[in-house]
Amino acid sequence: MKRLRAVVLIDGEHYPPVIREAIDAVRAEGAVEIVAACFLGGTEKIGSLDELSLDVPILANGTLIELARRAVHEYAPDVAIDLSDEPVVGYEERLLLASFFAAQGVDYLGSDFRFAAPAFEEGATKPTLGIIGTGKRVGKTAVSAHTARLLKEWGRKPVVVAMGRGGPKEPVVLDGESILIDNAFLLELKKKGMHAASDYVEDAMMSRVTTIGCRRCGGGLLGQPFVTNVPEGVRVANTLEADIILVEGSGSAIPPIRADAYVTVASLIEPETHVIGYLGPFRLFISSALVLTNCETSDDRRMFERIQKEAQRQNPDIEVVGTIFRPRALEPLRGEKVFLATTAHPDHLDKISRHLEQTESCEVVFASSSLSNRNRLREELEARKKDFTAIAMELKAASVDVCLSYAIEHSRRAVFFDNIPHSVAGERTYEDIVRGIDARLFSIQER
Repeated sequence: MKRLRAVVLIDGEHYPPVIREAIDAVRAEGAVEIVAACFLGGTEKIGSLDELSLDVPILANGTLIELARRAVHEYAPDVAIDLSDEPVVGYEERLLLASFFAAQGVDYLGSDFRFAAPAFEEGATKPTLGIIGTGKRVGKTAVSAHTARLLKEWGRKPVVVAMGRGGPKEPVVLDGESILIDNAFLLELKKKGMHAASDYVEDAMMSRVTTIGCRRCGGGLLGQPFVTNVPEGVRVANTLEADIILVEGSGSAIPPIRADAYVTVASLIEPETHVIGYLGPFRLFISSALVLTNCETSDDRRMFERIQKEAQRQNPDIEVVGTIFRPRALEPLRGEKVFLATTAHPDHLDKISRHLEQTESCEVVFASSSLSNRNRLREELEARKKDFTAIAMELKAASVDVCLSYAIEHSRRAVFFDNIPHSVAGERTYEDIVRGIDARLFSIQER
């Protein structure tokens, strides 16, 4: 049986004989070959590295991530074994190391923990871009749909493989370019017992591209789904007349297919530690870009700057852009009195309402953020039923089951709207970033 290549992480808070004894214990198990050691710091019990007297190269003089990066690039380990401890390496540092090693496909373990690097299949035969998120309701599907729309406008033929909690048991192809996805179509899906507001349906409706609906259940600390049929969906995508595949995550879960590049979507409404703390850096280490949504206020801009600084400290190559979402109705709303149904944060409803009124020449008589709360949404619709002539809504959550059904029952118009991300912070716009990613992916393919 071939032994795994291992690097050991050590510090100066242990006496050299104790470190050597621990390394001997690792070797005695016979499962690994130690190829290098990373000295992470500490001076209490070690005056110089010469005192260690190890028979493997020792990497020193750098930050935790700099040393870990050198170890990976120079020695190609399969596993990193942590023999260090606080105060040199505490809780936060270990999670950062776990994130980095996982992003490099290296397992990270210690005496009572093991972080297994997520397993990504090499299943895509076309350039592949992953759109992943840090959680639910961060705007990932809106960014994914916008990305597909941009690529289509630039002459590409994208196909979106969307992974959702309510996706179909077998991958379903939805030809958004030729099929009319309207209210009747959505109601027919509902009649068949399918989730009519699933992400693949939203992508197809908003971007008019071909999508493939998949499902998943569960999500690990590093985004690994417990079960998913995404690999089957990507194999279907390989057979279609498309030249780029977008694999779209679900919540914080990441599709288990290796993408050539990743875009991470996070919201400034969620705690910043979800992005740059805990195991959030894993997504930053694998991503070309970080899209921070809901960058609405001056406080949000300050939070954006903090996250941008830390994200680029962790991964100097990542680009960070701040965005806001604004609605674009799929049908005219001119002259209508509108009940606006969204999943947006209540603090943002006024700005969203004003934008819709200005662009559609309508009047928003009530704005609800209860689209994901069916009982409250029904109560709000019933309470304001005499005030509105149309319901404008996102294709999410209870939009079909509650809003569309209510509109038909009470003879009101039902109009869906797209959420368009507008870049408001960062050195480049999101469109510029996607164009750069697109150029890199197809340059790699040509080589």
